[in-house]
Amino acid sequence: MTCIIQTFYNFELRFDSAVKLFARFHPYLFIVCAFIGIPVFILGMVFSLTAAFMLPAACLFGWC
Repeated sequence: MTCIIQTFYNFELRFDSAVKLFARFHPYLFIVCAFIGIPVFILGMVFSLTAAFMLPAACLFGWC
């Protein structure tokens, strides 16, 4: 269990340093990604996961 937690912790540290490096070299692109790209990505994920769960239910009840 400790090995799994340590692996996630190491991944978090590497990811954090990569994001900081990207933000340092591309500040304007980082702002665009942070304030436009991430919310659009989250909205797309909510839509696709909702559709993935509700479409089979709709077909099961005869709505499609």
